[in-house]
Amino acid sequence: MTPNEIEQLIESHLEDCSATVRSDDNTHYEAVVIASSFDGKRPLQRHQMVYAALGD
Repeated sequence: MTPNEIEQLIESHLEDCSATVRSDDNTHYEAVVIASSFDGKRPLQRHQMVYAALGD
C-alpha cells in the first residue's frame, strides 16, 4: 500500500479530514491527520478513529 492510498483511505472515512502520509520504505508510515471530528476527543480516541479507518 502506498502513502497516497493510505491518505485516500483515511480521508474517505473521516469527515472534513486532511491526511498526509509519508514513508521511507513503504513498510513503516507516519501520518498527520487533521479532522474536525477530532474536536473534543482525547489523543487515544483520535488514534482509534484513524485505525478504524484503516481497518485496524
